[in-house]
Amino acid sequence: IAVFSYLPGEDRYSWDAPLCTSEELTNAAEVLALYHNTIFGWEGAGNWKKPRIIEQIPLMVKQWRAAGKNGGNSVFDLYFAEHSDYLLETLKESMHYPTRAVYDTLPHLAIHGDYHPGNLKFLNRKISGLFDFDWAKMDTRCFDVGLAIFYFCTSWEVNSDGNLLVDRVELFLDSYQKIEAEDGQELGPLSSPELESLPHLILASNAYVLDWTIGEFYTTHPDAEKYARYLQHGVRLMKWLGQNWTSLMDLVLTKR
Repeated sequence: IAVFSYLPGEDRYSWDAPLCTSEELTNAAEVLALYHNTIFGWEGAGNWKKPRIIEQIPLMVKQWRAAGKNGGNSVFDLYFAEHSDYLLETLKESMHYPTRAVYDTLPHLAIHGDYHPGNLKFLNRKISGLFDFDWAKMDTRCFDVGLAIFYFCTSWEVNSDGNLLVDRVELFLDSYQKIEAEDGQELGPLSSPELESLPHLILASNAYVLDWTIGEFYTTHPDAEKYARYLQHGVRLMKWLGQNWTSLMDLVLTKR
């Protein structure tokens, strides 16, 4: 908190109010690309053994199935019970690709793991500070990009809640892809295999945050209406992805 207060800039957004300006979105993508290219090659601490998203999804299936048997009568419980079968089926389908063999070949690095506008400070429409590495871990950089797209490009507005805003997705990717590999560095822009995996990892990112929402609710029993909003947002995005999968994939693959 002391460092956050010390650095210049404004704390202007949150993960459920993320729609920063186009200029800020562009800079956020550039900073994430710079972070990835800078951290690539660092192997992390020897005991840093958090599971990767590809290992977390099978665990989510078990945890969500158990949570669905809770039998509570809050607005959260009722909404989750109504949609749990759909969520579980979507989650199980998401396990088919990328396969572990493909995933293991993708560039791995120390991802931020929670790169959203609420963890940034802005000054003159540029990022002046990046914070909150609590979810940092070793995983694929395209998962970190998918998670950032989920955070920066999904609407929370009443009439479009859960819609992925494709114009923002395209701007984010165009800005990220401008990065060039440094001397002796082999990372650079997202590769074709990473881009082919990216829509799947946007879906996995939604599941990742849904898993936090579900786990947090049943562990700490917070405000049911507040968390029901988070749950509804995730379900709506899952449905949007199902309805717009082909067009999203086509858009992402143009960035090769």
